[in-house]
Amino acid sequence: MKTKIISLALSLGLCSTLTYAKPAEYTIVHGGGIDDTFLEIKDQKRIYNVYCEDLCGNWFLEDPNSGGEQIDPKYVGRKVLADFKLEVNKGRIVGPAENEKLYFFKSLKLLNKK
Repeated sequence: MKTKIISLALSLGLCSTLTYAKPAEYTIVHGGGIDDTFLEIKDQKRIYNVYCEDLCGNWFLEDPNSGGEQIDPKYVGRKVLADFKLEVNKGRIVGPAENEKLYFFKSLKLLNKK
């Protein structure tokens, strides 16, 4: 019985680690926000809007037209190594519903190439 429980625990642990994607390379297209900042990033297949939650660094400038922030133009077209996940908002972002699913960065690194 102990062996079955241990096997089940190990297999569940293995499955959960397989569901996380490896960080991948993306290009910054756009970014900004009023209350919460996000980046619009793309790979070869899709464009994603991903919320920063303090991972984007000091990459934004004040936007006098919106009262919020916009991505500093020097970062547009830059490559990032990013890992993000679709999660329930749970009040993290102002505006979307509590139960709405949004993308959030889990890791983010600016790369030296464009």
